Amino acid sequence: MLEAYGKLGVELLRNAVTPFDATGKTKASIRYVATEDRLLIFGRQFFKALETGRGPRVSSEYSGFDNSLLEYMNAKGIGSELDQKGKERLAKFMAYKINKEGDRTYKRGGRQVYSDELEKFIDELKGKVMKETVKKVSLNIKEWLSV
Repeated sequence: MLEAYGKLGVELLRNAVTPFDATGKTKASIRYVATEDRLLIFGRQFFKALETGRGPRVSSEYSGFDNSLLEYMNAKGIGSELDQKGKERLAKFMAYKINKEGDRTYKRGGRQVYSDELEKFIDELKGKVMKETVKKVSLNIKEWLSV
């Protein structure tokens, strides 16, 4: 059951993030691991930023954010009229502004991308797990009583 729900969860999240995923890396990062009693769904490091936005930088350590922005700009066609040096300068400027103030999504207080659907998914899964657990416990009790 968890294997089937793992596939459904990945599909749900991939569908939800597709309109917001310029490079396809976020969508591609979504995967799951199902064991007998656990379902884990994974996404890339800053997955939650799709909803919360990126706030001002808290670390002074260089993270290569300008390179990520350059990749995003190329995917979205931002600065396409600029030469490579101009694009790199624009990416550095955008990184500076976002590191200082946060991005537009952050400034607006976030947005709904996947949380509502994920919450419904989790509630449904909890219900199924409870039903299965009750069924197994009932069978074990019946077996124990018939011995």
